[in-house]
Amino acid sequence: MASGEELDLTIDDVGRRAIESIIADGLLTPLFQPIIDLKSATVYGYEGLSRGPSDSAFHNPIALFGAAETLGLLYELEDRAVSCLAGAFDEKGGFGKLFLNVTPQTLAKGHRSGDFVLATLDRFGLDPSRVVIELTESQPIMDMSALAQAAEFFRSKGFAIALDDLGEGYSSLKLWDQLYPEFIKIDRHFIDGVSKDSVKYD
Repeated sequence: MASGEELDLTIDDVGRRAIESIIADGLLTPLFQPIIDLKSATVYGYEGLSRGPSDSAFHNPIALFGAAETLGLLYELEDRAVSCLAGAFDEKGGFGKLFLNVTPQTLAKGHRSGDFVLATLDRFGLDPSRVVIELTESQPIMDMSALAQAAEFFRSKGFAIALDDLGEGYSSLKLWDQLYPEFIKIDRHFIDGVSKDSVKYD
């Protein structure tokens, strides 16, 4: 590095450049975790997961999405992640439902802008009836009414709504009460060792 400006780069500068590059160049690896229907012992659908470049600190999704949130780029990263997951799901000939992780803040913003998820799925020919928007909580929800409106907007387009890790995070029980999700994922704490814990079992 020859210039003084380059030598003066801070960690935030490097982090921002890395996140911006991941978003602009689509440097995400899509992964799909099967969701099993225990009654029929068949695959009901897949949860779409995103990882950053394997040779960087942002391969870890917590670091990746946490940095994007800090830098004010969470919406852009989630939009890119949805695009990568929908494209990969289509290419692999995915069947069943696709569960997409989205923060409440991004869902509400997408509702207001009118372009989040819908345009992406249309591009890949993925019908909204096959998509479940799975809400994940990373920060307190300031406007529950706006979120409920956003959820109803997407539900009216054919999407289903899921809550992730019920029992953990911010206002999860309130979300359950106000959003009426079609799917609920219970936090691991409540199911780990259930066969040996009479309280959890009951």
